[in-house]
Amino acid sequence: MADPLELTMPIDAVQARAGDAAPGSKPTGDAADQTQPGLDMASAVTAARDAIAAFTAQPIDQVVACAPDGSAWRVGIETVETRARVGRNDLLSRFDVTIDRDGRPIAFLRVARRFREDRLAEEQG
Repeated sequence: MADPLELTMPIDAVQARAGDAAPGSKPTGDAADQTQPGLDMASAVTAARDAIAAFTAQPIDQVVACAPDGSAWRVGIETVETRARVGRNDLLSRFDVTIDRDGRPIAFLRVARRFREDRLAEEQG
């Protein structure tokens, strides 16, 4: 089976993206940006948890997602924004934190807020 890049790009364009790298060496430039991050998943989650602690005063409830995103990792974390006064219906916030290949946060965004019981209703319905 042919390399997918050869099907969509002329070979000289593929070689130009990869540079004049020796076989087995890591690509540079645009080709390096398309490779997997140099950070493993566990390290990306740890870096994202540290970023949440630095950027918010909210306690972490759980890590809900972690996936490679280009040359970085995107980690989804839920925090307790406001504890419930009665019961366990806390107000939770979900943040997406993008961690670069060196373990530094490069993006931070609150993407959702919900009450804890809202998920239970979704799971039961």
